[in-house]
Amino acid sequence: MTRVITQPWEDGGNPSFKPTVVILNNDHVLITSDADTDADGSPDATRIDDSGQLQTSLGKPSWKGKGDYVNAREIPYYVLPLNWQEVTGVNCKLGDIAKLTYKDKSIYAIYADKGPKNIIGEASIIAIELLGGDPWNSSHTKIISGIPHGVTYEIIPNSANLNITTSHATIQSYGKELFGEAPKPNLSDIQKSVTWLEFNRASDGTPAITAYAGSTPKYTRHYKTKELLIEFLQAFPNAHTAPVAGTNAIPDCPDLTGIILPDSSDSDAEQFVSFFKTNYAAVRKEVQEWFVDKYHYSDNATHNACVAHQVSCLELCQLPQNLRIDRISIMCI
Repeated sequence: MTRVITQPWEDGGNPSFKPTVVILNNDHVLITSDADTDADGSPDATRIDDSGQLQTSLGKPSWKGKGDYVNAREIPYYVLPLNWQEVTGVNCKLGDIAKLTYKDKSIYAIYADKGPKNIIGEASIIAIELLGGDPWNSSHTKIISGIPHGVTYEIIPNSANLNITTSHATIQSYGKELFGEAPKPNLSDIQKSVTWLEFNRASDGTPAITAYAGSTPKYTRHYKTKELLIEFLQAFPNAHTAPVAGTNAIPDCPDLTGIILPDSSDSDAEQFVSFFKTNYAAVRKEVQEWFVDKYHYSDNATHNACVAHQVSCLELCQLPQNLRIDRISIMCI
C-alpha cells in the first residue's frame, strides 16, 4: 500500500505548488515537484549560476567518474534536501538511481547533491535539457530557469553502484536495467558483427536463417514468407551465405523477428526525425558551438543555421558516416 509522506517542502520555482512525496508498494520513492537547474560541479558553475558551486556533495574518492566532482553539464543528477532522511525516514544514499520524467520524456539520474532544507526539486543542467527544458538566457551565459511543477522523480533507495555509474551512458544503461527496461539490440552493432549467414530449419520444419560472427551463432530468424527472408538478407549485405543439412540443430540464440527493418534508408530518416524531436535541446547546444567561441560570436562561424542543425543532429544520433557532412566544409558556406 502506498504511503504519503507529510513534509514541509515547497517548489523552488513556484511556492504556490505543493510537492508530494509518496512511498510506493515496491519501496520506491515518488516525488512530484518542479526541477530547478543546478549548475554545481561544472567547471564554470560560479560564472553561469549566481548560486553555483564548484563542488557537489558526491565527490572523490566515492565519485569514480571524470573530475573531482559531478559535472552538471555532463552528468544527469538530482538533488535532495539536506533534511531528507530526518523528514522522510528514508535512507537515500549518494549515487542512488532515479527515473526523472516530464511530459513524454524520461531519463535516469543519480543522487549527487544536497540542497536547501526548505525546497525540493532540483536537477543538473544536462538533466533539465534532456527533459526538454532550456535553462539558459538568450546568450547561453547564465542559468535563469528550470522546469515547472510536474516533474516526477522515482528513486530506488540503496541502488547506488558508483563503480558503474561513471558517465551519462552508464547511468542510462544501469537505470534501464534496474527499472526492467532493457534496450533492444543495436542494429548497427549487429550488422557490423555478422560475417556469414546459415540457412537451416527448425524442428517443426519452419525455414530459418542464422547470423554468425565468425564461428559463433548470434541471431536467428524463422521465416514463413519470402519477404521475411529478403528482409533479413538485406540487413546483412556484406555477409556470406551457406546452406546446411536440414537435420542440423538450430543454434540457441535470439530471434530477430520484429527488429530488422527492410529499408535501412527509412530507418535512418525515422531515427533522424525522432532524435531531432526528442533531443532538440542537445542539438541546439551543439549548434551553439558553430556560432560562438567562448560565448562571443565568431566571424568565422557558418551563416547557414538550417544546415548546422541538420549536420549536428546527424552527428549526435550517430547515423552512418556516408550520411554525414564535414563541419569544416559547412563553415565555408
